[in-house]
Amino acid sequence: GSHGRSPITRPFLGRVSETVVRRASVSTTVVPETAAAIRERDLPGEILVPLDGSEQAEAALAYALETFPDASHTAFHALDLPFDRPRSQVEGTYLEAVLEDRETRAEEILESAATLADERGATLETETAPGAPAAAITERVESGGYDQLVMGSHGRSLAARLFTGSVAERVARRSPRTVTLVRGAPA
Repeated sequence: GSHGRSPITRPFLGRVSETVVRRASVSTTVVPETAAAIRERDLPGEILVPLDGSEQAEAALAYALETFPDASHTAFHALDLPFDRPRSQVEGTYLEAVLEDRETRAEEILESAATLADERGATLETETAPGAPAAAITERVESGGYDQLVMGSHGRSLAARLFTGSVAERVARRSPRTVTLVRGAPA
């Protein structure tokens, strides 16, 4: 479980949860909700699986599909663009090529996810949205009615995590729903 002690600490996990998320060498589930809130939902329910094209993200999708076969799964990719303009304002500029490159990469990632789901006989919805990954994932969970997230955790070095944190850690801190951080391929 995780809990903040005040509205000021809401974006932070409790000290023990934070330490476990940062140091665990195995998959970890963070539950920021009360038992009553969880009982009100029909779990496993709707699962959001953020994907970035990494092996860890693919392992998380495989984990979600295998561990929760009766759930509804959605693969999500955040289009992390180096600009904040709508498509209409980048058409005809050098930024259009950047946008098209990111969209093509997103399509490849989601097609790979669909293939993985097909191999397991599962149905998979796919979505993209613009934004920095941690913020886009958290927004999608809040607005999409998801019951839980399953996402890969890269296991970066301690120095890198302390300096920047990871997307997985930021999502685990801010998500209003249960987050399972998968490290490595499922058994």
